[in-house]
Amino acid sequence: MADSGNLDLLFAHADDHLPVLEESPESGSAADEAGPIDEQKNAPTELANITANANDLVEQRWAIVAAHGSEGDQLCAWVRELVAKRAQDQQLKTDEVLQIRVPPRMDAKQAEAWKQREFPQWFDDSEAKRPRYLCILGDVDQVSLPTQEVLAMDGFPGRLVCADEAGYRGYVDKVLRWEGQPPEHERPRALFYTVHDGTGATRSGHEKLLSPCFAMARHDWDTRGGDGAFRSTQPQLVGHADGPNPDEFLSVAEGRQPTLLFSMSHGMGPPRRRRWTPTQARERQGAMVFGTENPIMPTDLANGWFLPGGLWFYYACFGAGTPNRSAYHHWLDMLAASGMQGMSNLGGVLKGLDQEGGFTSGVAQAALANPKGPLGILGHIDLAWSYGFEEIRVEEDNQVQGSGRARDYYNLLVNLVAGERLGVVILRLQMALHEVSGKLNRRYNRYKASGQAAEGSGDDDRIELGNLWMRRQDLLGYVILGDPAVRLPLMRDSERRGAGSTRGIDRSIGGSATRSAGRGGLGRMRPQTRSQARPEQTPRPTLRRSTTRDGRGQRVAPERPAPGNIAETVRHLERAVKEPAQVTRVARKLGFALDKVKSYVHAYEEAGRRALTELLSQEGED
Repeated sequence: MADSGNLDLLFAHADDHLPVLEESPESGSAADEAGPIDEQKNAPTELANITANANDLVEQRWAIVAAHGSEGDQLCAWVRELVAKRAQDQQLKTDEVLQIRVPPRMDAKQAEAWKQREFPQWFDDSEAKRPRYLCILGDVDQVSLPTQEVLAMDGFPGRLVCADEAGYRGYVDKVLRWEGQPPEHERPRALFYTVHDGTGATRSGHEKLLSPCFAMARHDWDTRGGDGAFRSTQPQLVGHADGPNPDEFLSVAEGRQPTLLFSMSHGMGPPRRRRWTPTQARERQGAMVFGTENPIMPTDLANGWFLPGGLWFYYACFGAGTPNRSAYHHWLDMLAASGMQGMSNLGGVLKGLDQEGGFTSGVAQAALANPKGPLGILGHIDLAWSYGFEEIRVEEDNQVQGSGRARDYYNLLVNLVAGERLGVVILRLQMALHEVSGKLNRRYNRYKASGQAAEGSGDDDRIELGNLWMRRQDLLGYVILGDPAVRLPLMRDSERRGAGSTRGIDRSIGGSATRSAGRGGLGRMRPQTRSQARPEQTPRPTLRRSTTRDGRGQRVAPERPAPGNIAETVRHLERAVKEPAQVTRVARKLGFALDKVKSYVHAYEEAGRRALTELLSQEGED
């Protein structure tokens, strides 16, 4: 890809699991879509407190955002306990936490006007009261994606979406449980997982993103033992190179230690032969494709241990959700008109999505609602191109070359394993977005001053502009799902010293001095007087056996089948006996720990052996 300047797409059909895109477009073809960027339209009238610790909720504030109307009222009621916890974190009363209400389904123009005219009124146009951590409630048919985009220009928004009341309450319970009990771990696990399905896109992603990020993390760990920039236990590169294995993926994600998982795969798209219904699209779009093996679907993540207390960076097309209109639509139509194979097919897929409207992916919703699941997810809510990690440029000899952006992603991971809040990722992405927007405008100014066309005069100009436009669209496509204030539940400085740890001091958020996490932190060190010092509000969670909820939201024990369900449980366990490779899926289906299912299988087999031995003995006596 580096030699041709082509772009790969992490998107596969649901029926045959083959890539949707049959031919990779050249990056320069995006130049016609690029245009000057208005960098001021979303800029705040005053600077936020950017010199304060980005992880400090007292300084940065936290609020919820919901649409006007009864649905928004209901969502606010379902997260009331989370609001109370965040009020405590901000040293506020519960009723002092802002509950910002917005018109539903705003387009980009409406969202920009609302943010400029109405948003400041919610915090009395006082920068000291401006909330930067914004927990958006509901799907994009309530608070629209353009609204989320404009809030991200100077804030840290995350979107909490679940299928029903039980899901929302289950997520809140999960966050409160982790933030309310003593942590057991100083360092999280760090997993780097690629689905090796043999396609060019995943091969490129592994070689140019996952593997380099792992190499940097492992080098830091090897040289500094987890006390350097990458503050995790020994990083692990996982995923069978010989072929995809969904059960392996589920198994490695089962660990009880808080984990940061960075995964690379194709996201599932509509089948070739028939269209999905709207319900099917909401459930399946963006599911994790494993080549010819079974994909990871919402049902696989709804129960059982999957990154408990962890964070998931899910790199795949539509992994976080689907917009009501892809940002790449016009460009794909142009490529199809020029005769590029596969583009008309991809453009048709995206046109079909327009009719369904935007939505958050089913796998993400299931993982968030799972009491044994992650606290937050970072992913794409549009197409995920290889351009996100591959920069194409034209050298002086007119040869197209590629350079990786793996370090940009590695820096995000550094922040998260150090225990910084998930919303801080948005700050890094916005810094990159402003840089790209500035480059676009400087090039347009240069072309205009020299009397050239907007896209420049030569192929190198077109490739350069196309690269910048693709990079900008890719950055706009990232969203956080879950409360943006969550973070990996790890011991802080005072907790580690109190436990008598001899490990290096963790300089993540908190402690008596206000400091950002790790050596790569985004906050600023500020001295505090005795009157300014605040007690640490961070969790001290151990993970006790959690509870789940039934379809009516009632609590049920997760690992003890009800008498009426024993027959169904036995049927599932019999499947694990007949197909040992399915034992992990059976465990997740039942909501049992993997070791418990294995013990049941062993008991089943031993009972069968005893019964068969007894029967044969009786027949021998006869």
